Amino acid sequence: SDGPLDGGSVFRPPIVSGVNTPSFGLALAGGVAADGRGWVAVGASTLGQTDSSPSRLVLLRTDPGAIDATSYRAAGCVEDAAQSPLGAAVLAHDFDGDGNDELVYRTATAVRIADGASIAALTGGTGDPRPCAFDSGPGTEVPCPPTAEFGVECSEEYGAAIAAGDLNLDGRDELLVGDPGAIVSGAGRAGAVHVFENDGTGWRRTGALFDASPASGARMGTAVAVAPVRGRPEPFVGAAGSSE
Repeated sequence: SDGPLDGGSVFRPPIVSGVNTPSFGLALAGGVAADGRGWVAVGASTLGQTDSSPSRLVLLRTDPGAIDATSYRAAGCVEDAAQSPLGAAVLAHDFDGDGNDELVYRTATAVRIADGASIAALTGGTGDPRPCAFDSGPGTEVPCPPTAEFGVECSEEYGAAIAAGDLNLDGRDELLVGDPGAIVSGAGRAGAVHVFENDGTGWRRTGALFDASPASGARMGTAVAVAPVRGRPEPFVGAAGSSE
């Protein structure tokens, strides 16, 4: 569209009653289930804000019983304390190729992957999805390794950005996790991107992307994306502290 977005849906009470805090909409990711129905994850982290509301991640799904199949309604949510980074970064990606996009999102201590099949089992409702119990137990956590392998030390900003792509062309998509506060070769907040791969037994860090001449405060990994260059998936990494 060359103009304003007219005629779209606005998600606010009573559709998401009680969970759409002032930070509702801070991060977004949209996926699809094997049945063809879509889902949208809406981040509502209150990290660094004056809002004292809990940080949340709200999941919207199309209602299979609705006449309007494009109508999204609250189906579940995840909740953490105020000032938590939960929901500050989200990603939808089908890592296992089963036709269900997995939901990947930042938590207070790790990046969490919710299986797409569990999302497909949820249905949209008209009520308040709280208590926020979705994926409170199941799911896979991908924490940053405590070791300074590759010369990169993790920071509390681990998970600030998330992306995926098959960088090494082995048929398996890697998970890229931005960490703009990471220490690289002694340079504070130089930032890096941690690269994880699932070898069938679990996720393990197989590499890291960082500046060959790291500069303090460069904050590489503030944003991450994967796009083709001459037909090959390549990472694009934002470094908000160095204007690169």
